[in-house]
Amino acid sequence: MANTNFTISAGNTWSHDLTITIDSVAADLDDWTLSGAIMAAHYSTDTVSAFTFSTTDADAGQATMSLAPADTLKLPDADSVYDVEITNNSTGKVVRILEGVITSDPRAQR
Repeated sequence: MANTNFTISAGNTWSHDLTITIDSVAADLDDWTLSGAIMAAHYSTDTVSAFTFSTTDADAGQATMSLAPADTLKLPDADSVYDVEITNNSTGKVVRILEGVITSDPRAQR
């Protein structure tokens, strides 16, 4: 699992490319489902926003996670936390592949 922190500008479209490996092998994304959410704080049950995922090369484990402008506007002024998990469609195995802190870069215009 990787720990990566992001600064996201409020009101902008945001994306990040992923190459996903499970046990050092590229995950065939046809067999897995990606999910990820932003929370205001650790142990919070309230989701600030959820990432959207698109597969760019399933065999190579490549995907893009993104947030629309309406989602980046929802980010709190304080730092928030996120994680991304991948779930095997056949076995139900869940692996956290990415986590970290998101800092919102506010904008003057709303």
